Amino acid sequence: MSENENKKSKLTSILAIVGFIVIIAIGIWGAINAVRLAPQVFSTLASPFDRVSDEIDIRVPSSSINSNTPFELSWKHGGKDGVYAFSYRCRPGLQFQVPQPDGTYLPINCESPYNIQSSNNSFRLIPISSMNRFLDVPFVIAYINKEGEIAAEGSSMITVVNQSAPESPDTVSLGNLGSTGPEPSQPTSPTPSTPYPVTPNLSIPTTPTNLPDLSVRILGVGSINPNTRTFVPQSTLNASDIGAVRFEIINSGNKASGVWGFSASLPTNPSFKYTSERQRSLNPGDRIEYTIQFDQLVRGTNTFTVHADAADEIKEVSEANNIATQAIAVE
Repeated sequence: MSENENKKSKLTSILAIVGFIVIIAIGIWGAINAVRLAPQVFSTLASPFDRVSDEIDIRVPSSSINSNTPFELSWKHGGKDGVYAFSYRCRPGLQFQVPQPDGTYLPINCESPYNIQSSNNSFRLIPISSMNRFLDVPFVIAYINKEGEIAAEGSSMITVVNQSAPESPDTVSLGNLGSTGPEPSQPTSPTPSTPYPVTPNLSIPTTPTNLPDLSVRILGVGSINPNTRTFVPQSTLNASDIGAVRFEIINSGNKASGVWGFSASLPTNPSFKYTSERQRSLNPGDRIEYTIQFDQLVRGTNTFTVHADAADEIKEVSEANNIATQAIAVE
């Protein structure tokens, strides 16, 4: 066996899947009749085909925000005579707060529109997550004109990270795929637990054709703490770090995907391409979240790439959303 083949064998042998979840996203946000704006905002997020024609371009500093850490939420839109409102999806143990000039914090109730007091299309928020290490939170910003109608809206999502929460089993961790350390004496085979449905949350847009549609979204970049083995979001990594990328693959079509696989090109030295085992079929709206980690980082700015259905085995609505890339800065 060649040196390169032996190295790849060692890399593969240490693969360990330690958690698994499939989130069934088939529900819709409940309308709040007591607030006139709420049903309109939630329905536009849950039913993109009925959206107003004017969209708001939402900007967040990062896709992952630490719990209890203020961040600036901004947007681009030309509204002048109306007001903007913010609303977010109810999630267990989550609340947003707005810092006030007097040093206090104003809590925002979930699924209840909050009128934004801003003259420059931005305001500061503090997400507080008390129960989950990683929590995906969809939210909406809507523009209400002087007639009281929603004239524009935009939606986005952030992942709130609570480092003090217990390690969540709600991810698929793909071990250290870049390590060339000693090979385990008794390597274990991946043993994902049986997927199970959880409480319905945000409905996923369906497509007009009877086909599956796998898509990939990068959730965050960071490193693995060597002591706690937990994910730490970072914008810039050190060459000695164990790098990590969190991403999800979702079936946003309206037909089961059938078995499938994915590949990931890792920014390591030497470069390494990971090819997954066969993954279980995803029903419409199902999604799987993965965490993949690797060492032997290369200084500079390099690219991580993940490709769902890399073998092109599934007939889908679109192949354009099967690939996601992420620049990773290493110093």
